[in-house]
Amino acid sequence: MIYKYQKVKDQYTDYIVSGENITELATIDGWTYVATDDELPQQVEQVAKTLALITPTPALKAQIAAASPIVQRIRDRAAEQIRDAVSLNDELKLIRDEITAIQKAIGAKASPEYAEADAKVKAVRHWSAAEKAKLGL
Repeated sequence: MIYKYQKVKDQYTDYIVSGENITELATIDGWTYVATDDELPQQVEQVAKTLALITPTPALKAQIAAASPIVQRIRDRAAEQIRDAVSLNDELKLIRDEITAIQKAIGAKASPEYAEADAKVKAVRHWSAAEKAKLGL
């Protein structure tokens, strides 16, 4: 569930949403968005009067994700896990090979830009294979 609220400050206290398993996502245009798996417990009056359970639109979800430090950490960790599993070069090779297979299967032609870049990549791959072959590998 995603809630939005406005943080309130007075001379003594900063009033924020409280409870267990709450993740602050981002603050956008004065509204702070938090996520939780559970309903929120009763909040102090200063928070409660601005608190609302929301169903974010795709546009708002994109805004929150773009502004959220926690989402950025998730993205960074995902990239690390992908790089641990497959190198960037191997991933790009898989993508290029898949594009070629799909184009062949549906009888589509590559754009001139893609065809030119792909030809350069294939030439380098051929050179690389020949150089490794000279080494007996």
